[in-house]
Amino acid sequence: MEFEALSHVFLGNSLQSWLACALVGVVVYLVLGGTRRILISRLERVAEHSEFPWRQALGVLLVQTRRVFILAVAVAVGAMGLAIPAVAERFGHRVFVFVAIVQVGILGWQFIHFVAMNAIRNLGAENGARVTTIRAVEFIAKAAFFSLLVLWTLDSLGINVTTLVAGLGVGGVAVALAVKGILSDLFASFTIVMDRPFVIGDSISVGDLTGTVERIGLRTTRVRALSGEELVFPNEDLLQSRVRNFKRMHERRVVHRLGVRYDTSIDNLGRVPGWLRECVEQPGVRFDRAHFCSFGDSALIFELVFWIDLPDYVVFMDLQQRILLAIARRLGDEGVGFAFPSKSIYVESLPAGIKT
Repeated sequence: MEFEALSHVFLGNSLQSWLACALVGVVVYLVLGGTRRILISRLERVAEHSEFPWRQALGVLLVQTRRVFILAVAVAVGAMGLAIPAVAERFGHRVFVFVAIVQVGILGWQFIHFVAMNAIRNLGAENGARVTTIRAVEFIAKAAFFSLLVLWTLDSLGINVTTLVAGLGVGGVAVALAVKGILSDLFASFTIVMDRPFVIGDSISVGDLTGTVERIGLRTTRVRALSGEELVFPNEDLLQSRVRNFKRMHERRVVHRLGVRYDTSIDNLGRVPGWLRECVEQPGVRFDRAHFCSFGDSALIFELVFWIDLPDYVVFMDLQQRILLAIARRLGDEGVGFAFPSKSIYVESLPAGIKT
């Protein structure tokens, strides 16, 4: 009776065949799942002390291998021993291909991201230009990979990919006209990445807005303003604007005008440029010139020009403050006072009866 029950036919296959295939599927699932766990555990221990990035990449790919895909493989292997109707076989094949495509997409996406992040990590955060280029290449690689996956999926569903691609070529013209603005920003982003007028981490000024570049996207570039808020610029607008890149500044030219009182003696006026030079000449600062340049409305104007060799803004402000304090102290010690806006009124005569 037991053998007769096992020989009972169900959906074209004996119960014995169903049990045997189920056993095979379970064994395959357990073997693949167990192997995955063992390899992940070993690679995690080795990768921490390994200089070979391929071990880390293999560990990432194993972690991203989904249990659904392992289950699909186990079911496919187990079903090989069954007589399955053609309709069910085609349906099962498409389901398996779809699961495989999703799994390949996850692995490919993670692998491209891992390679890009590893390259950025090796370069270091200070190399902003190459980091920006690597991120752009990462995006292009992901877009191309995703396009191939879409074509593979459509082909597995029985859609004629060749005809579809030809149709997209004709319809692409209409789509391009409809999204002209978006495409302009897209091509502008590639121009920014390739020409590199600025990169991630640069301090830039566009018009009256200043900040640090945080991200260069497909359509917009995001800048962190000095006051803390995030500024979003369309890439096309950036290419058409005059962008000042402060990070590529090698030195700063500083021009100051200061006015002294009109009652300053001629001898002291002649000495002021020398005193200014003595206050400016110090490490990190290069004196350019100091001249008595004009007669102001209420002051005698001197123009001072010097260069600060370090482009860092905080260092620049510290040195400038030190120089200005030295100038104020030196002129004060020499008895030369700074002028302030004032007017002197001279009255030639007063009406009769008014006494001075």
